[in-house]
Amino acid sequence: MKKILYLIFSTSFLFLFLTTKAQNSIITDQIELGIIASNEKDPKLRKIAIEKITDQIELGIIASNEEDPKLRKIAIEKITDQIELGIIASNEEDPKLRKIAIEKITDQIELGNIASNEEDPKLRKIAIEKITDQMELGNIASNEENPKLRKIAIKKIKDQMELGNIASNEEDPKLRKIAIEKITDQMELGNIASNEENRKLRKIAIEKITDQMELGNIANNEEDPKLRKIAIKKMGKSKN
Repeated sequence: MKKILYLIFSTSFLFLFLTTKAQNSIITDQIELGIIASNEKDPKLRKIAIEKITDQIELGIIASNEEDPKLRKIAIEKITDQIELGIIASNEEDPKLRKIAIEKITDQIELGNIASNEEDPKLRKIAIEKITDQMELGNIASNEENPKLRKIAIKKIKDQMELGNIASNEEDPKLRKIAIEKITDQMELGNIASNEENRKLRKIAIEKITDQMELGNIANNEEDPKLRKIAIKKMGKSKN
């Protein structure tokens, strides 16, 4: 009888040991955790698995395929990979979850893609505010339909060619004004002074010009006598 009890006890202990060991192996294995997170029917158990995953690809798969938005949120909050975050920002249906992804993105190309393609203007705004790349900002300033968002982009632009392009092509005179006020390049200012239809904006450009050739061109070709006078008064003065 003792031998039987001992055998039962030993078998039970061995089963418990192997089960515990197997469970510990599953807990630390990212692929196994990913399988559980993808296939487990119980959302509480899927949640436990997701919270243990660090592998970015596995988290990206969960963020893309998990039906429960609360669990997708957990996965998204753990993702740092910029490409994975960009995929979520582009494809996630829930705007609140897209927002989480966008706020974690620093990659300029990914942010530019969001700023160009995101339907929600509030989320485009978040992306634009994080962009520093001058070409991306110039693209937004040229193509964004919302003038408030174009304004944000223009205020962040320092590149003189991009500002000159905005000053020449922007339909809104208030936004052209912002661009002109940021321009220091003398050729760009001369181009604005020669081609800008709005007199007030031409005046702003002329007042910023110090280049004598540009001033001479304005003095000879400007139709408005008051603006010609400004140019003439600046001629012969030191650039300093």
